[in-house]
Amino acid sequence: MFGRLGLPELVLILVIALIIFGPRKLPEFGRSIGSSIKEFKRATDGLSDRYESEEEEEKQQQEAVESTKAEKEETVETAETAETAAAAEGQEASQGQEGAQGEEEKEKTKEQGEQPEAAKQEIA
Repeated sequence: MFGRLGLPELVLILVIALIIFGPRKLPEFGRSIGSSIKEFKRATDGLSDRYESEEEEEKQQQEAVESTKAEKEETVETAETAETAAAAEGQEASQGQEGAQGEEEKEKTKEQGEQPEAAKQEIA
């Protein structure tokens, strides 16, 4: 609605302002409006700078939190891998002990099996 002010509309507004305020007050009025607009721009620029700096700080905090989470996940994965490796080594060691015990039992069984055969040969 107000965005479409053409040259004829602006001239009409200036003529009405000249009639209302007079030739002496009109330049003073223009200066005060100009200074008000400058101060408004400075204030909005300050707010936008402040808003942008806050956004950057939030992004940095989020990145720090994400990197901390990633480090924790890596630590957990490393710990799980170490536990898995330790468990696998423990199983291999226990299997090795079981295997050694199994071999000892086989030797005992063979010795026991040989004894009856030796006894049979003595009898015969």
